[in-house]
Amino acid sequence: MSGFNIAYPTSFSLNRDDTEHYFQLLPDHVQDVTSQMLVYQAKPVCQLSEVRLVYFKLDDMMSYDIDSGAQGIVDNISTIDGMKETSTTIKPFTVSEMPARQIFFEGKLSNQKSEL
Repeated sequence: MSGFNIAYPTSFSLNRDDTEHYFQLLPDHVQDVTSQMLVYQAKPVCQLSEVRLVYFKLDDMMSYDIDSGAQGIVDNISTIDGMKETSTTIKPFTVSEMPARQIFFEGKLSNQKSEL
């Protein structure tokens, strides 16, 4: 991928710490077939608390159902403890003639611990 343009009012910067952290959260079988993963962060706007762009590429030998993968990402984020009021949009597009999916996910994450 030589370049990528996204309409967002502030620039995205590579966040190596987040990249390493998120990669370590992947199951071992996914880490084994991941050829590249990069996490970029931007200044939040419109009352968002965090904005990230994740570039994720599997090994060329892997076949992958991109729509199921996009939905799986949304499903995994939605199950995080404290995640509420979620809203998701998945849109198809292409990057360098390769199929891709833009996933917009918005939710409120409660940092409060509940006692049982």
